[in-house]
Amino acid sequence: MSTILPALIAVAGTLLGAGATFFFQRSTAERAATLGFAERLRQDRLNAYNAFADAAAEYRGAEFDRWFRIQENDSAAVRAALQAAHAKRTVARSALLRIALLTDDSRLRELGQEIIELSRLISRAADATERDSKGDRARELLDAFVERAATQVQAPAAVTRRATRQRPALPS
Repeated sequence: MSTILPALIAVAGTLLGAGATFFFQRSTAERAATLGFAERLRQDRLNAYNAFADAAAEYRGAEFDRWFRIQENDSAAVRAALQAAHAKRTVARSALLRIALLTDDSRLRELGQEIIELSRLISRAADATERDSKGDRARELLDAFVERAATQVQAPAAVTRRATRQRPALPS
């Protein structure tokens, strides 16, 4: 009996140590997975926001060009400018759809939509003053978009907390 008690204590200690090690390793692995997910999400958002800002700026410029071609009254140039503007608007809308997949920030998506819609109106302006006013407002909205988007990619702690809440359960 005197040899059994130390053996039981040794077995219990070994099991307790193995259980504690498993718990801490599992906790560390889950944290690493959460941080990895948050960083991938941050990188995807950064890429999507940048792609949209580039596409929106190019679309805005295409609508300015379209306005000038309309003023020249050259039907071939107007048609080419229209096709270019439509292509750039498609790229901007596609980038905005990607943003919708990556964020739950409805204001950011609204800003993107407003930028596209306001840029569309540039080529329909009656005169240069109205054209410039619409163009300036579209640029201001783009600046507001970039400023708001920056908060999501510059604050890793906030992204990590959000990602932890939204992340699907990891398979065991």
